[in-house]
Amino acid sequence: MNEDDVSFFLEEAGKLLTIIRYSSTQDSLEISLEESIVRDEIFNRLNDLAASRGYTLFTAGSENAQIFFVKARKQDSRHFRIKLIAFLLTLASIIFAGYQYVSAYYSEGGIFPDLFLATMYFAVPMLFFIGFREFGRFIASARYERKYELPVMIPNPILLGFAGSVSTQGSAFRNGREMLEQGGLPILMGYVASFLLVSLGTIISLPYHASPSVATPEYLRLGNPLLFSPVLEAVVPANGVFSPIEFAGWAGVIISAIDSLPLGNLDGGLVWRAVAGSRLRSYQLLITIGLVLVGLFLTFLIILPVAVLITGYQSPEPLNSRSPIPLNKKAIFAVIVLAAILTLVPVPTHQYLDSMKVSAISTSSVSIMGIDSSSTFEISVLNTGNHSFTPGFAVSPTVPFAVSSAGKALSPGQDHLYNITLFPGSINSTGLHSYVITAYSGVVKSSVNVSIQYVKTSLNLTINGSFGEYSVIIGQNEAFPVVLANHGPVTQNVSMYLFSVSHVAYSVKVNTTIYGNTTLAGNGFLMLNQMRLPHGSSIELWFEFYTPFQSASIAFITPGYDAVILNVYHP
Repeated sequence: MNEDDVSFFLEEAGKLLTIIRYSSTQDSLEISLEESIVRDEIFNRLNDLAASRGYTLFTAGSENAQIFFVKARKQDSRHFRIKLIAFLLTLASIIFAGYQYVSAYYSEGGIFPDLFLATMYFAVPMLFFIGFREFGRFIASARYERKYELPVMIPNPILLGFAGSVSTQGSAFRNGREMLEQGGLPILMGYVASFLLVSLGTIISLPYHASPSVATPEYLRLGNPLLFSPVLEAVVPANGVFSPIEFAGWAGVIISAIDSLPLGNLDGGLVWRAVAGSRLRSYQLLITIGLVLVGLFLTFLIILPVAVLITGYQSPEPLNSRSPIPLNKKAIFAVIVLAAILTLVPVPTHQYLDSMKVSAISTSSVSIMGIDSSSTFEISVLNTGNHSFTPGFAVSPTVPFAVSSAGKALSPGQDHLYNITLFPGSINSTGLHSYVITAYSGVVKSSVNVSIQYVKTSLNLTINGSFGEYSVIIGQNEAFPVVLANHGPVTQNVSMYLFSVSHVAYSVKVNTTIYGNTTLAGNGFLMLNQMRLPHGSSIELWFEFYTPFQSASIAFITPGYDAVILNVYHP
């Protein structure tokens, strides 16, 4: 440093501080002070004077403060290109992660519709989250008259799409207050954006139940942040499968919590370094190693410590490290630490894998094929866990279906009967067809197997003079006659089946044969008898039910699946 600059800096510093000694080299000036604290307004004034001559300064020292004037470095123009490439990679990563989630959630069955939905319902919300975070950084930059600079985004195609950002400022932070707000406001604004998305996604997703296949192994291992348990319990009981918008909010909470870690140039690293000072440096390598070990279990996290190791695991120091942080600024730090604890500490998804038991009151039905044909099964869902949940339902193979009492939350120990009505209008083949009805909530599911015998309306058989279906209303212990007649030109071999709820007691008289006070099997289905009806003949049967029932179907089916059906209803 030339003598003119040395004299100028010594003179200006001497006006504001007490100089004990100094030394200079070709490129720098070191001043030792009597004071232990350098107030920010004094430091900033000296820094502005140094900048006017192409220098910058920083403080050091353990007891007494020291000020160093050094040549300012030029900003590398390549940084912007790196940031732009990282942002584009992050955008592609978000769309890819959203496509994986959305294609499982909506099951639209096509790459372009799913890509559109992934963009609208996941990528756009995630960009809203990122933009809200960066608005916080912009506010902090404007407060301290800094130029806003886009951080380096970290793409993460595994689960979240985005792993956070690394701050690469072209100019150093002048003091701890500036550093604290520059790192703290993006974290806090990220939390606000996340909970806005969770709230919006919850409202949108309430009428819709996603497939349980949406829950990925990574999601299952991570569970929900601690704060989410009471939120989910109050809004969507145990609904661990988020809508895509809700999932973007959940991902934002996880990202904000991870970004709060005291590592390198993460926003949390800036916040913790501003408050803890140089004491933090000795722990940051251990924290990074710990995150690597966690990443071996939660693989989507491994990208973050890799990025931290590449960019540096130690956080930068402010130029003025000898300035205390006011108590009101430390409140930001306290809020961030509390938010991180509530959102970073995961709890298992608030259902255990055996917290739901599903059973069918009847597992078999008969249906005459046609556009309006339907079959209803009574499905019992029992909550054996310790949290309320709202079950959703799925049917495989896929057919349209409707659920009565949909949206009813079950308290621990409570069960409820849901009528699941299948509308297989597209079925065009007679015979026995099997289905799996699955009840699920979050990551928990339980299934039952049911079957439907699809038949055609017989052109030859009548029941009580009617073709196709005939309905009757009878009371308990009330016998009623059934006349089965063959109007066809040939003999008909007919099997008689009874469909109802399990353990219904009944009797039937066929000619002189009486099946007295028999109980229907546990699956609610039984073949009662086989009959042979010559051309023009008829047979009379008498039925009687001894136990309470709502409905029953008695089907007379030929080997070719031609049939007539008697529907019996209790008044």
